[in-house]
Amino acid sequence: MDNKIDPVWSFDVGMSILENLQNYSTMNLMETADNTHSPKEIDSFQVEKLYEMNKDDDDKWKDRGNKVQLTFKKDMESGRVKIIGNENNAEKILINHDIDQNVRNIKKGGSGKQVQWTTDQNQSHGLSTFRVEFQDLEIADKFQELIEHSAQKNQEVDDRYTQNEEADEKEKVTDINVSNEKYDKLRDDYQTLEIEKNKLEESCKESIIMKRELEQLRQNESKQIVALKETKTKTEQLAKGLMELKDEKDRLHKEVSTLLQQCQKIKSENVKSSSEHNKLKTAVQSHQETIKELTRSYTDKIQELESRHHTLLNESQTKYEALTAKYKDQIRRTVESNKKTKVQQSRIKQFEERDEELNEIKK
Repeated sequence: MDNKIDPVWSFDVGMSILENLQNYSTMNLMETADNTHSPKEIDSFQVEKLYEMNKDDDDKWKDRGNKVQLTFKKDMESGRVKIIGNENNAEKILINHDIDQNVRNIKKGGSGKQVQWTTDQNQSHGLSTFRVEFQDLEIADKFQELIEHSAQKNQEVDDRYTQNEEADEKEKVTDINVSNEKYDKLRDDYQTLEIEKNKLEESCKESIIMKRELEQLRQNESKQIVALKETKTKTEQLAKGLMELKDEKDRLHKEVSTLLQQCQKIKSENVKSSSEHNKLKTAVQSHQETIKELTRSYTDKIQELESRHHTLLNESQTKYEALTAKYKDQIRRTVESNKKTKVQQSRIKQFEERDEELNEIKK
């Protein structure tokens, strides 16, 4: 058939369109920042002892580690400094927080080799107070000076960031007011596209069902062909058996004719006794009865064969007509689905052009 549509091709086209629609539905209109700058290490300190006190510890000092390495790192993009601490030869991080206005109460304790501070940003543990003990006073002084200096620098960075953020916010408000109308239009188009996408998904589901039904039709046709071949083989075997029965009947007829000739000969010549004549007569009657039985069997088998042959032909014809009608209906539905798919592709192209126009406006 020239207008036959390949269901596999129709299914592939539908899945390709669905993939494009998925890209539209999951697109992100927010610009993301480039975070490719790696933090730079400023300085590192070896701590002999690390203590911590927070609400989880009932406001009591707890020993958190020995030989802890404290490292100051600066983010090269934002300029902010943070402190990270982990125990030597261990991957567990004990301290990890920014140094800003949340770091307070920086002071020395004990013999001057201890420095403590308070923060509420350490790994979401709430308000925590840390105390570190150094090997000598000089290292403790250097550590205290660096943490205070870092807190001051981070505050300056925050102030500059706040000023820049206010200016950027004003610019963003201006840009938003300019593009609101086009954004609303794009939102309406996107909602329309979602509706079209749902319709197309239903169409693709129908195509999958049609493909399965067509495969089932092909399998049924193959089974019907095999059944017809088996019926033909059995019919040929029955015909062969009937021919053998016919040959057997002809042979018995010849034997009866021979016996009758012998009887006539006996009667005409009166050579043999009446007892022999009766035996021959009985044999003839027995052969006649056998011939009648074979004739009846032959007739019954002929009738049974003809009945089975007509029944099989009628069933095969009925099933073939039903399969043909169903197959034509499936072809018609596939052609209609393919036309809908072409219309969907045209509309998707229009939405792509609108999306490019919005991207140019945003730039």
